[in-house]
Amino acid sequence: MFSAATLQLRQKQKGSGGKDGVGFGLFLLLIAAGLFWMGRPMHFVKLNTAAGEVKALKSNQKEYVLKVVNALIDAMVSQHKSAS
Repeated sequence: MFSAATLQLRQKQKGSGGKDGVGFGLFLLLIAAGLFWMGRPMHFVKLNTAAGEVKALKSNQKEYVLKVVNALIDAMVSQHKSAS
């Protein structure tokens, strides 16, 4: 994605003028979109087992991750109560 934008910008500079601003604007738009995407926080659910630590879930939606964590906790508590 980034290399295609720079390649297009280079081709515009070599060709006949007038459209250089469009290529440069597209390049800046791609950079801004990439920075926005990279700036979003990611939330993880990590499970510790005898085999080691595992990232079971990765999402940028905090509420979804919290629902999964709460469901895991409820399942463990329920399993512990039924075993007693």
